[in-house]
Amino acid sequence: PAQAAAQASPWATLAGASGARDDMAAGTTATAPVRRPKQPSVAAAVAAWPCPPPSASTALRHGETTAAVSGGSKATASQAREPAAAAAKAQVDETAQATAPVANIAKELVQAVDGGPPVQVVMFGSGPAYQWAPSAETPGAKRYYGKWSTGLCSLSDKTSLLCAICPCTLPCFLPWRVAKIVERVGAIDAQGVIKLDILKAWIVGVLAMILFVLGLAYEWRTYRVSIVLEIAWLAFVWVVYRGVQARFRVDEDELTSLVELWFCTACAILKMGRHVDGYYKELGEEPPLIPCLKTPVVSFEVPKAEP
Repeated sequence: PAQAAAQASPWATLAGASGARDDMAAGTTATAPVRRPKQPSVAAAVAAWPCPPPSASTALRHGETTAAVSGGSKATASQAREPAAAAAKAQVDETAQATAPVANIAKELVQAVDGGPPVQVVMFGSGPAYQWAPSAETPGAKRYYGKWSTGLCSLSDKTSLLCAICPCTLPCFLPWRVAKIVERVGAIDAQGVIKLDILKAWIVGVLAMILFVLGLAYEWRTYRVSIVLEIAWLAFVWVVYRGVQARFRVDEDELTSLVELWFCTACAILKMGRHVDGYYKELGEEPPLIPCLKTPVVSFEVPKAEP
């Protein structure tokens, strides 16, 4: 058998070479099969894992545990903040309740200084009654309704009287005094013809005073021109006078008012100022100071209480 194998081996070799040539001639090359490494199975990989992977239920339980711990920490922090927030809120509420009366009084005083809604007046005749009044109005302030607190002539404001009749101070003092009255009484609506507020009172007052001074200058030349110019100032003061009457419901006939304004305009303005400043004195507002002098414009004569 060995000899037969030895004899047959050359032929086998030749046969193999001949087959290779045939393959090359055919355009194909015989290649040895590639041996791929055997892939481990899923079971083997799971068995070889050092720690078994978490299942879906385990991961879900882990997420729930984490969320529970996080939610518990948040709840604990929220519970810790609740007492401090409640205490701060209670303190704010107590402060608001304590300061509410003071705030209301301050609001009423501001409204009182502003004068409330505009005072509707008519030049002649009886106009609509003015009903507004601050809720913080004191019994002493209510005594300023119905009649003037002082007469036409009073010595309670000697400094103002000197400023009102002195030729060198009269043109500046009287417009300022009327503007201060309008500032406290509030806007005055004269039948829609003119609505005086603090700004318009200053502008119209200064212009009317200029015309009044020009009228005094023409007094020696032509009486008619001076009368026309002086009437502008008297008309301005008449609107304010009627506004104060309507604001405090002062009962006075028109003839008396016109005579006072025509023959003693300065005294009539001072009478209005004493009345208005006395009312606001009862509400806690001090009278205005005369510019440059820095002295109160009036010292009050408080009206006596009626029996």
